[in-house]
Amino acid sequence: MHSSSATNSATGKLRRDILSLAMLDKTLLKGLAVFELLGKSDNARGVSEISRALSLSKTATHRLLKTLVSARYVKKDEVVEGYRLTTKAWEIGSLALAKLDIKQLGASYLQKLVAQCNESVHIAVLDGNEVIYIDKIDSPHPLRTYSLVGGRAPAHCVATGKALLAQQSDEVIATIGASLIGYNKRTITTVSALQRELKQIRVKGYAINRAEWRDDIYSVGAPIFNAQRRCVAAMGISAPAIRIQGKVDKLGRLVSQFAVELSSNLGYTV
Repeated sequence: MHSSSATNSATGKLRRDILSLAMLDKTLLKGLAVFELLGKSDNARGVSEISRALSLSKTATHRLLKTLVSARYVKKDEVVEGYRLTTKAWEIGSLALAKLDIKQLGASYLQKLVAQCNESVHIAVLDGNEVIYIDKIDSPHPLRTYSLVGGRAPAHCVATGKALLAQQSDEVIATIGASLIGYNKRTITTVSALQRELKQIRVKGYAINRAEWRDDIYSVGAPIFNAQRRCVAAMGISAPAIRIQGKVDKLGRLVSQFAVELSSNLGYTV
């Protein structure tokens, strides 16, 4: 009897767990429906409008929106009393596209670039306030910089990161600029200084890191755009400062040239 009772208890718990998971799945699907609706909308949508479009109660709609706002995928527009997507969705979409397309198409460009500069080269994508290196080729020099595919670096003080940030919205820059970390005396640590730097990058077409993260390491980077004219990644060159600090602009123009060629291969047109 004791064994039968324990078995029934376990079975009942399993059923409750399955029902709970089913409810969670339904909630997730409803949340995704709200997310997709806002993504396809040109303007902010109100709670009543969303609930009617998706046949949801206002209470359920408000609860789903609250969750999406908390996760920073949606924001409330106080002016029009509605909701719209934030740039977080675009950032994640860009990461996915970059990892699928950029790594495959960019490999040959990295090979050509390293053949011309003889320094370590890489491609990185933006993930919040950091960059992730998705591909790289090491310099043939014994003394060289080291980074790992899948490794991260603070976006505001490496060249690929600054090249990517220069193409982001004011909202993204303000968010990242609110918590800048200083790694040495050369690191940019104020929003105003970051904004000035990004403005110069847009004019030049490439970014420079003058040992702002790691001492004695310089780098240059340029943005990569896709067919939708969105910046999805950046290409960079890094090396010991002693070897390239006198030719950073020359290397900046070189990496920009290859980034433009790769962007064109991705369907980008000026």
